[in-house]
Amino acid sequence: MSKRAAGLSRLVGLAAFLVVAVAAYIGYGRYAVCTHRANLRALVVEAVRTAATRTPAQFDLSGLMPFSWDALTIRHGYRPGPERVECPFGWDWSVAERKALAAGGGLTLLSFSQRGRPAEFVEVPLDLVAFPDVPGAIERAQAKFTLTSSTGGVPAYTLELMR
Repeated sequence: MSKRAAGLSRLVGLAAFLVVAVAAYIGYGRYAVCTHRANLRALVVEAVRTAATRTPAQFDLSGLMPFSWDALTIRHGYRPGPERVECPFGWDWSVAERKALAAGGGLTLLSFSQRGRPAEFVEVPLDLVAFPDVPGAIERAQAKFTLTSSTGGVPAYTLELMR
């Protein structure tokens, strides 16, 4: 093999390696974002379902989330802007699923903040959970709710702020 062919072969190998490395990095970043969102939603949904089995049925969001936050704002009928991350392979809702939920006003947004700055958010299907009486931002210590279950209706669970 000539020096030129050997050099070209190394260059092609390096280019292939870089393409694979960049694709893996982008793929992992997407996977991390998608699974993080899905895991936070699953945490909330499972905690609501568990709370529904207790007497009295109370849901305490203040200690549930695995990140720092000091205030919560809840928005019903949330319609997000264009999705920047497509979540393939069932990692989270696909863009089409999320658009369908949003188009019908079918999302509730739990927006968590820390010292006035956004910390995290969780999107929950409105047909599963409704928070009808939350007036605006509430402090973490106040994020406690009484829970009522619907018998086959929508939403499946209604959470009212404990006063």
